[in-house]
Amino acid sequence: MRTRAWSLALVGALAACASVGGGTAAPAAPVWTPVGTWSFITSAQGTTVAGEVTITEDQGEYGGTIAPDADLGMGTFPISAVERNGQEMRLFASAMGNMMEMILVFDGDTYDGSWTMGGMAGDVSGRRLR
Repeated sequence: MRTRAWSLALVGALAACASVGGGTAAPAAPVWTPVGTWSFITSAQGTTVAGEVTITEDQGEYGGTIAPDADLGMGTFPISAVERNGQEMRLFASAMGNMMEMILVFDGDTYDGSWTMGGMAGDVSGRRLR
């Protein structure tokens, strides 16, 4: 009788151990990155300005371009410096003879922020395009 009870207890213990941690681990969520192409829309002196911000990264250094829509005739502004603090980035670019600063606060695939340039300022928003 003792042998049978002991055997049943052992089988139960082994079954319990086999069910603990027996599954595969869920894959880790991808790490968020600002690298990519983002839309932007803002207003400057009563005119709606839209375009794309492209953020690149090479060995931990960020860069890229700010490109208002081509039909505005402003050209593309290379990003000369970037400061990142978590989900917030400050982008600096020379634009039409002035230093432009954009502050972008990301929330997944969208952002809100602000910009200043040559005495002008405004709000800006956008979403990830690719």
